[in-house]
Amino acid sequence: MVKPMGLAKLIRWNAGAGIALALAVIVIGMAVFFQFAEERREARAGKIAITGGGFLYNYRIGEIRYGINFHILQPMPIGTRLRVTFENPAGGDPLVVTRSLGSDTNRVSVESPAVSGLKLGEAYQVQIDLRDRDSDAIMEQLATTYQVTVDPGLVPDKPLTVGPGYRLNPQ
Repeated sequence: MVKPMGLAKLIRWNAGAGIALALAVIVIGMAVFFQFAEERREARAGKIAITGGGFLYNYRIGEIRYGINFHILQPMPIGTRLRVTFENPAGGDPLVVTRSLGSDTNRVSVESPAVSGLKLGEAYQVQIDLRDRDSDAIMEQLATTYQVTVDPGLVPDKPLTVGPGYRLNPQ
């Protein structure tokens, strides 16, 4: 014969089991949600992201260059190449810079050679290709534009300084 349980004892037992069951459901639900959110982030994020860039004005040496910064979001095999193609403001062939990535690289900065012919208010294109080290196949492509917001005429035609000590240019 089963011994009847008192009402107070039954309520205490059900409350404890109910709390444990609720906590288990919450923990399982959170694990499923975070796994789903991580998969969506990885699918959306890609392999690289542009974190900044624009035109770099160096008045001391009289040059303007493109500069662009990247964050590597996923580990890359050593030798993976980042190929950045800058529109040439002076016309002619685009300016191409290739950077090889290492296994410990997670932030990369790329600068173009010096440019000329920039026009205030004009936007210039930049194309980024992440290329496989073996096949040279494109793994990911990004594109952006940079607009000239500072008058390029502010940069002198000749360097103001020469040498490592920033001595005045004798010319």
